[in-house]
Amino acid sequence: MRSFDRKASNRRQVFLALVGSIESQLREAYARKHELEGETQSSLAEKLGVNRSVVNRRLRGHANMTIESVADMVWALGHCIDVDIVDPTLSDTNRKQVIPTPSYKVLNAEIAKSSLPNRVTSSDSTMKTFSKPNSGLVVEAIG
Repeated sequence: MRSFDRKASNRRQVFLALVGSIESQLREAYARKHELEGETQSSLAEKLGVNRSVVNRRLRGHANMTIESVADMVWALGHCIDVDIVDPTLSDTNRKQVIPTPSYKVLNAEIAKSSLPNRVTSSDSTMKTFSKPNSGLVVEAIG
């Protein structure tokens, strides 16, 4: 499978949603400052002590910004940061939900193929054992 054919994991989707939100908010804040007060990329760069191209890359989303560089951009724009980390089960939210991926371990790859069931579920609902028919592979999902 080619890398561009693969769907991003939930973990990656959460990261991309966060980065996209930060980048779009920075662009919107800059656009408002530019329109209302004439703020320029050069003036932001001067406040931050960096080259204008650094500010341009950050605003276009072409820079992997650290938390510090995000805070610097927000400071230079004269804005504040508001971060909410919420449990989606306790709050009404449309944010990208983190769906933990179960970890897997091989239990026995040498079991006789004829003795493998299609699926066995243990009494503990958080632990399930699966086998692939005719493969000789048994995998336990934890979580």
